[in-house]
Formats: sequence, structure tokens, C-alpha cells
Amino acid sequence: MATLNSFISPVIKTGIFIVLAAKTPMAISQSSSAELGPWQQVASLHHDSVPVDELPSSIAIHWGNPEGQKLVVITRLSCPWCKAQQSELEKLKDVHIEEYLLPDIDEKGDIDKKSAAIWCNTDRLQTLNKAFNYEAIPVFDHCDANSLWSVIDVVQRYSLWTTPILIKESGKYTIGFKNVKNIQKWLEEK
Repeated sequence: MATLNSFISPVIKTGIFIVLAAKTPMAISQSSSAELGPWQQVASLHHDSVPVDELPSSIAIHWGNPEGQKLVVITRLSCPWCKAQQSELEKLKDVHIEEYLLPDIDEKGDIDKKSAAIWCNTDRLQTLNKAFNYEAIPVFDHCDANSLWSVIDVVQRYSLWTTPILIKESGKYTIGFKNVKNIQKWLEEK
């Protein structure tokens, strides 16, 4: 029988990423990597920080208080914890949210139609929320969503494959669902 370590090593060497779903919410931050189990370590191979200026602000969905503390969020439609995270983010006060959609990729290797529809819609936040709530959203026949590849590029560069991802302006980040109380506490930490 193969051990977990004998399985993880070839996975890392070949560049195959595995994301496991948990039955309970889990938050992983760079300060707690020594306490993580082997599967969580695979999911959180990372750098110390993520330079938020590498994500082009022009492709973000900006919402919340424009004068508030900046919080960068990377979300994904196929992530059930991202949907839950969205409702917690809505409860934040005095926070400016810069939200990036990490698009799903279809079987042809293209950005999927729902992610493209959100990108091409004039009210991206409303369309994102509708998609999270399984409501119908308009799909465009010809939509250039190639700008979303820059989000994929940053996620790949920093090995941040588990969503949601919350990033402070300093670049410090946390991965996984957090309720509003824990988000506020984390934002107050230095």
C-alpha cells in the first residue's frame, strides 16, 4: 500500500494539482502551515505573500465602501465555499472589496460560458451573485473574456488553487471560508 508521501511527491513533480472538498469549512493561512496535515499542505504550497498589484484592478469587481480598507478576493463559481463567503463579505462594513473571478475552464480548454457571461455583463457583481444563487444569467455568443486568464496566471504563479482566497493590501492572504467575525479579526491583524 502506498503511503501518502509517496503519492504526494509524484503529484507535485508532475504539476498535477488535487483539490479535496471538506465537509467542514477550513481556512488555511500562511502562518499556520506547520499545523497542516499532508493534504492541506498540498493545497497550500505557497509563497509568503501575493503582491496585489499583480492582479489588474481593471478586471476586478469593485464593491463595498470605496473609502474603506482594501480586501482582494479571488472567487470561483464552482466553489460552494465561495458562495458562502460572498454572503459573509456582504456583511463587512468599511471595506472596499476588489473581487476577481477565477474562471472555470471547459473541456476545450477555454473559459467556461458562465464565467465569460459574468465578465461580459455590465453589472458583474449582480451577475456573479445571480450565478451563485443558481439564477439564470445572460450568456453571450461572442464574448472576449481573455482578460480573466491574468487571474489564472497569478493563481498558478503563487500555487493558490483552493478558493476563496482573501488577500490584504500587504499581500498577506488566507485561503478558505471565514465568517464575517473572523474576516474582521484577520483584517485587524498586522
